[in-house]
Amino acid sequence: MNPNYQPARDEEAEWSVLSSVFAEPALLDRARAEVTDPDNFFQPLGKSVAKALGKGVPPDPVAMGQWVEEKLGNGAIGQFSEKVLCGSDFQTGEWSAGRSRDGRFLPRGR
Repeated sequence: MNPNYQPARDEEAEWSVLSSVFAEPALLDRARAEVTDPDNFFQPLGKSVAKALGKGVPPDPVAMGQWVEEKLGNGAIGQFSEKVLCGSDFQTGEWSAGRSRDGRFLPRGR
């Protein structure tokens, strides 16, 4: 890696990428190298989630919530839940943050 490289400092962009993996776990297979490299993220929570995904923690909110609370403590699970479970205005090529009444993510256009 280039020693002068600095990841983008756009928290919304980081969570767009990470949240998409939780909405559609198959996306991890398509972008594993980028998503699991903590150096691609600026925020400590994003780095921790990327590291966990790289170590095999599944893109499951419960498993990841336990991981971030164990590794970061200090209420990190609350921040993680807010970013992933409550959703933000993220969009990927196939998914948007729209949710059905039962909480599932909806494909764009529905």
